[in-house]
Amino acid sequence: MGASVHNLQLAENFRITASNIVEIVSTLAQSENATFERWNQWIELSGQQRLLLGCYILEYQQGTLLARTTRAPAVSLSSFDLPLPAHSTLWDAATPSDWAISAQQYAHLPAYVYEVDPERSIGPFDSFQSTVLIASRYNTTSPALPPIDHLLDNSPVTKHKLLIAKLIQVTPIRALLAVSGESWILSEKVPSPQAFLGFKGVLKTWVNGLWIPSNEPQIQSAKESLKLAIEILQHALLSSTHDLHLEIGADMGLYFAVLVIWTVTVAANSRINSPQTQPQPQRFQTRSPSSHYPTTPTHFSTSTPQPSQSPNPAHPTSIGLVPQSHTSSALPSTSTSMLHSEITMTAMNFLSNALVELELLGTVAQWPRNVVQWQHGCAALLRWVKMRLRSGTLKARDSVIGPTSAGTGLGGDGLGELLDGVIGVIEKILNRGYEGWSL
Repeated sequence: MGASVHNLQLAENFRITASNIVEIVSTLAQSENATFERWNQWIELSGQQRLLLGCYILEYQQGTLLARTTRAPAVSLSSFDLPLPAHSTLWDAATPSDWAISAQQYAHLPAYVYEVDPERSIGPFDSFQSTVLIASRYNTTSPALPPIDHLLDNSPVTKHKLLIAKLIQVTPIRALLAVSGESWILSEKVPSPQAFLGFKGVLKTWVNGLWIPSNEPQIQSAKESLKLAIEILQHALLSSTHDLHLEIGADMGLYFAVLVIWTVTVAANSRINSPQTQPQPQRFQTRSPSSHYPTTPTHFSTSTPQPSQSPNPAHPTSIGLVPQSHTSSALPSTSTSMLHSEITMTAMNFLSNALVELELLGTVAQWPRNVVQWQHGCAALLRWVKMRLRSGTLKARDSVIGPTSAGTGLGGDGLGELLDGVIGVIEKILNRGYEGWSL
């Protein structure tokens, strides 16, 4: 309660705080004003401002990266009313004189986000400033705004954040998670079979836009989403774990990207096999899929039933919702056990080919031209993302047949309830295959 009240006070006084910061910095034109007292006062005010902006970024991530339903934010600020924080060089200053020199160097920077002009502002902004700009720019329903990409910090982490923000704008994330999670949106249960059917309809309409020749934005969004997903995964594959550390949000971005490619692969498989495929009953889990998510969001289990184990009595195949004969085999792979280097090479080659093939969309009779190749590539990507989220070593080996993290004690321990559940869904997808998803 105390923290919430403090945040609300920060939000109410943010203009006064910003004004006081500007006033202090403006006095530094005279070197004698660079006193320890003024420096300390600037640190106090700027610290409050950064705390407020950190709360805003977390609110943005709640709604987008965790696919939460819209609710009244704890920090009620307009995206463009946000103050723009000071450059990191001011924070790195070791003395009042160093601080004053840095403040003069960056005196041209605007005080508020709405003052940032993509055509006139001089970049790049630092990492935290860039995160604020991304959160404000992609947390609005305003019409298309001028790009600010060239103003942002050029680090791998910032590029990753920008690509994720763009992906979320053109992807039905809640439908994507509901279908892949078999009626679970992370720890949130889809309330009814009817609602689950609605999510399937949304995702099916969206992904089938790839095969509909149209300039309509809702049709083109699937193509844009696929392109961004490929770019995100290529960027992550080519970046070292040191340069691209998976902080809050970056990990979920990888998950969303690989689910987009998985959705396209499933839909392509369905289109190829549609004349021979019989209608499938809707797969609505009465419990969390393979117990990866519990009925309450307080803890996630990482146990994954394997074919050799006894049937789960709550599984749809056990209670008659899905006939046993309709369940498909695991996703294809070159072997049942692949080294990290093998998975990485397969995934990189596939993404390079997929990006080229995306340009052929609408110009060839069958797209993708080789669905089996997409199945193999998608399987490698799912495995790679699973191992990346586990922070696996380069010598690690992945297998979807045999013991999983739950049985070996590897990978699911200590990652947190969110990532444990995400990895569990990836393993479930790998074991289930491409059939019966009704896309």
